[in-house]
Amino acid sequence: IHPLGGFITISASSYDPLVNNVAYLSLHLDGHDRSVGTSFAGITLLGQTPESSDMLFEDIWTDGISSNIQNEAGVTLRRVLITDAFGNGTSHVQGLFYGGTGHQGRLKIEETILMRNGFRNQDPQTFTWPPTGTNLWDIYDRNLYISGKNDPMGSEFVDSVSMIGASGDQFRGGRRVERSFFFQGGIALGGYNGEYFATPDMPTGTFLDNVVQTFIGTGTDDNRGHPGWGLVIGGGATNVEVARNIFTNGDITNNTWRSIALSPSITDCVADVTNLRAPNKGNMVHDNILDAGIAPAVTDLYEGVPAAAQSCMQWKFPSTGNTFSYNTMINSNLKEWQYLPEAIALATPNDSVFRGNSLYTTRAAAAAALGWPAPNRTLKTYMISQGIPVSSVDGFPEYFAQASKMRRGNWDPRWTSKSLINYFRTGFSMNPL
Repeated sequence: IHPLGGFITISASSYDPLVNNVAYLSLHLDGHDRSVGTSFAGITLLGQTPESSDMLFEDIWTDGISSNIQNEAGVTLRRVLITDAFGNGTSHVQGLFYGGTGHQGRLKIEETILMRNGFRNQDPQTFTWPPTGTNLWDIYDRNLYISGKNDPMGSEFVDSVSMIGASGDQFRGGRRVERSFFFQGGIALGGYNGEYFATPDMPTGTFLDNVVQTFIGTGTDDNRGHPGWGLVIGGGATNVEVARNIFTNGDITNNTWRSIALSPSITDCVADVTNLRAPNKGNMVHDNILDAGIAPAVTDLYEGVPAAAQSCMQWKFPSTGNTFSYNTMINSNLKEWQYLPEAIALATPNDSVFRGNSLYTTRAAAAAALGWPAPNRTLKTYMISQGIPVSSVDGFPEYFAQASKMRRGNWDPRWTSKSLINYFRTGFSMNPL
């Protein structure tokens, strides 16, 4: 065991020099055999600089443990299973936490599957699904939490699956999020709070060709992480393209769900307001299907000041220059957008442009008008289509059982994001990837 604890730990200290060209392959790291009151790390990378690069983790299953990467190095996770990370009952726990310390840091997550992480009160392997009682869904615990600085366009979450974390995923530092399948609460895609990278107008990320099917947790005591989000674009997001995605809640009814939200920041008062306060500007949201079933789906231009930031009078940044075009919106309220300033928000107008969007009152009406052959598909119907008997309400336990077998060179294409995404895309008359 490394002096800092955990299975794989590399730290810029007397324990470890800076490392290059290191690969960890075909491992199963099992941390289930411990009490909830103890913490134990799976993969921990601390303090590495850009000189430490090309660290690869491939064909690995981290099971019942969290991983923590906080450095500027170049790290790739490829075909990694991250499941059942649980904590010590009090502190936050993520399947994977990334706290990049500089803009040169790059984290690439490719063909990876994250499931059932972030339940801090009990090992999820031991409770009946779905969780009840004290096994609450919690907004601070999740499959994936990307925080801190990184190269947004050099970092990526692609061709991957994220299912039923304790809350929705956060990409606070921005990045390319493409061709991935999400089944849970919502997703936040930030721009590191407006601290730009190479130039002021450099894109802070993309969100392309994904499928987001919302899952409503039972027992949640807070609505920020789930449900309620579809995709939040915030924190100084700049020139982000959000295109060709499917946002659908399947057969689930949730009257608070929003398809797209623009929120001006995801950080409260900070000293350096010049770097950490910036508008969401130039973002392009086009050719998406924003489907909330029978619940109201709104594109929400949200501008406000959190209570903790009321003393920060430098907050003067509206959402500006964003374009919403040619999206198909299923919206029982027939609202293409809403502008909802908080009472203490500055009276700043927005100049976002809405054009060419199609609004339908119901999914059935949209399907009839657009010729969608199967818009009501869910994870459960996908599992049935693959010949898997399904006794659960949503198909997740059955998917978990199949996907958790994908290791040691056995990567079954049926449980990958591409297969899942194409199943939904063809149901909405979109060409398969």
